[in-house]
Amino acid sequence: MPRSIANKQSIVDRMIAETGIDPRNIYCQFTGQIIGHILPSELDCIFAQIEAMDEDAIIDDLYMRTIASMRPSPAWNYVRRETYNELREANPVALASFILGRLWRPKRPAKDKLSRNISERIYDGAQIIKINIALKRLANNNEAFLNFLHFLIELDAKFNVSNLPTILNLPMTPDDLRPDQLENYCQVLSHTIDKLVVNKQRLEKQAQLQQSYLSHPGNRPMAHVYYKSFMERAPKSDAAIERKLQFERERRVAFLLAASAEEIAAVMQTRQAPAPKPKPEKFVPKQFASGLIRINLINGAAK
Repeated sequence: MPRSIANKQSIVDRMIAETGIDPRNIYCQFTGQIIGHILPSELDCIFAQIEAMDEDAIIDDLYMRTIASMRPSPAWNYVRRETYNELREANPVALASFILGRLWRPKRPAKDKLSRNISERIYDGAQIIKINIALKRLANNNEAFLNFLHFLIELDAKFNVSNLPTILNLPMTPDDLRPDQLENYCQVLSHTIDKLVVNKQRLEKQAQLQQSYLSHPGNRPMAHVYYKSFMERAPKSDAAIERKLQFERERRVAFLLAASAEEIAAVMQTRQAPAPKPKPEKFVPKQFASGLIRINLINGAAK
């Protein structure tokens, strides 16, 4: 049997009282502010799908559907350099919600931000809606709230609140934000910024000193000595050990060959060279006073 209009309204009122979220609204996923409403016929269609459930289950289902329906508002569809400053002037509560929501959001590794499960997505969406509702209460004290927004902007501009850890003495849930504590919140943020600036300057100075050491080329003549020392101390691989053994074997073989060559050379030097054969006498014809030459036809020599 379809639920009556009064019953549907009572369920919606109970959900608003328990969660602070109205299932008839469409919320911005960046700021948590209301950016639209669903048609009554659409809400009737939802009730028709879940009418068999009890009221607690219906409220849980409407809660999840409302969070899942969150979308960026038209003001956040085209973010430019001037967008944040325009929002600061036109809608300071929305900008404060955006910054504070990122500060309070659970810090997750970059690889996990796109793989959040449904429970984490529902928590993040509900949190930003509650932040926006709480900041609207704080915005009644306009001057103090603008000071609070200024320190949030400075904190995000200098350090990116998405990467900051928990800030001590600052409420960690929207339910703990109290309008009468705005001045105290401003002091906490100002003190935190001063501490972070000092720490950042110290780290930057250390980084500069380290960079000066790293950028120096070092003592070039000592680089060769360092390489030799490093290679001697480094553990040897099996291939390196085998290469060293092979080198030692080749060196011993070369030493043996050199020693054998020296022994052979020494032996060769101690041997007597064979006596040279006598050269034959040169034929010189013998001439007598009379001018005649006597030739021994048998020996072929002149007499």
